[in-house]
Amino acid sequence: MKNPLESLDELILNKVFEPITQYAHKKLGWTKYDLMNLTSSSASAGYAGAAFYNCLNYIQERNPANLIYAGVDALIAFVFWNFKKNFAKDEERDIKLALQSSAVRAPTSIPIRPLGLGFGLCALFKGSTDIALENDPAQNVGNLTVTSLGMGISLVYSFLYFKDTTFFPPRAEKKKFFKTLYEGIKSKIPGVKVPEPVTVPVQNYSLEESFLE
Repeated sequence: MKNPLESLDELILNKVFEPITQYAHKKLGWTKYDLMNLTSSSASAGYAGAAFYNCLNYIQERNPANLIYAGVDALIAFVFWNFKKNFAKDEERDIKLALQSSAVRAPTSIPIRPLGLGFGLCALFKGSTDIALENDPAQNVGNLTVTSLGMGISLVYSFLYFKDTTFFPPRAEKKKFFKTLYEGIKSKIPGVKVPEPVTVPVQNYSLEESFLE
């Protein structure tokens, strides 16, 4: 009988992260490595934020433990930021493997992923909710720490899920995420049209005419 956490891990992978990977490839031309790059960079930002707020906590409370937490958070942020260096090589390797064989690499079941993802999302929700409800700005430093840490943890486990999704070879042109998101939102607003490229007719235009103008 399969471990319940393994079953939950496979369910989250196949029903959440695999469809996201397929959608990103279809709409943006992205591979799973682009999603891994996005989540690892964002996770790094989350842990960097937690390190910063832990330093502020130390200034307020003078608790040496906050400096230790800040150091650990900063180290994790540095590690995930540097993960990006290997993505290009790994993507090239997977492209070569895809050309040589049509076999798909089986995903690895990691039972801890659902727990880590759930913990991160809960921390993110609690921290952001406490920020919205808290009236004392001094208390919000701790809430911001929890929110940043929750963001970092949930994105780390999202990164681990994307790492196990199917690799689709990249398209010739990859679209930018934020530009595509902006155009998608703008197209949904009534009365606002997304500008389309205008085709200018080609005319015979000589070098002599350009000097005479």
